[in-house]
Amino acid sequence: MTVKTIVFDLDNTLADFMRMKMVASREAAAAMMGFGAEFGNGDVDAVGEEIFGHYLEHGIESNDAFISFIQKRMPDIAPDKAESIAAAGVVAYLRAKDALLSPFPGVVPTLVRLTGMGLKLAVVTDAPRFKAWQRLHHLGIAEFFECVVTKCDTGCTKPSREPFERALSILGISANEALMVGDWPERDTAGAKAVGMRTAHAAYGAFRKTAQSGAEFDLQNIKELPGIIERINREGERR
Repeated sequence: MTVKTIVFDLDNTLADFMRMKMVASREAAAAMMGFGAEFGNGDVDAVGEEIFGHYLEHGIESNDAFISFIQKRMPDIAPDKAESIAAAGVVAYLRAKDALLSPFPGVVPTLVRLTGMGLKLAVVTDAPRFKAWQRLHHLGIAEFFECVVTKCDTGCTKPSREPFERALSILGISANEALMVGDWPERDTAGAKAVGMRTAHAAYGAFRKTAQSGAEFDLQNIKELPGIIERINREGERR
């Protein structure tokens, strides 16, 4: 059986999302402290790390992470003061995000090559729909994908079967004709394998490093992907 579709995770697979998040959190910390926030010993780097950790705990896509962080660290702060400080943090964060969020090296030429090989490309992400599309347009790669499935479309996150099955259904592709590329083994690899898809681990972007991804292939660079697909399809055509 040959591969006809590549399904990608978005964050940390197509774009270095966590690096952006860490640096932007540090910039937000500096802006909030510059506007009067009193966070412990005044170490901007340490506070930036705390904010990033708060995102991981509170929800990486949280829209109220700065307010909740301020209220946690400054429980007696007046609501109007908290909002003014949070606003400074949000503006600094968004500026940093716009400057830093970019595709991993090799992503664009790899997508060009894959589409040139006649493959259908899709995204399955746990990001909310609007934020996912914002990122794809910001990265300049939205037009490559025939299908984008977000948690808003199924009400489920990976490794649930539903997001993968929805993408396959939209594209009219059977699971054994698709390969999933993602950085998170417990979500991307496990979920794709559960529905019968082939899998590749985006080791180059993994925030949580692992020696055993459980995937059929481990990618140190996304540019390895077209060669893998060519080998799979040559073998499939011989059978």
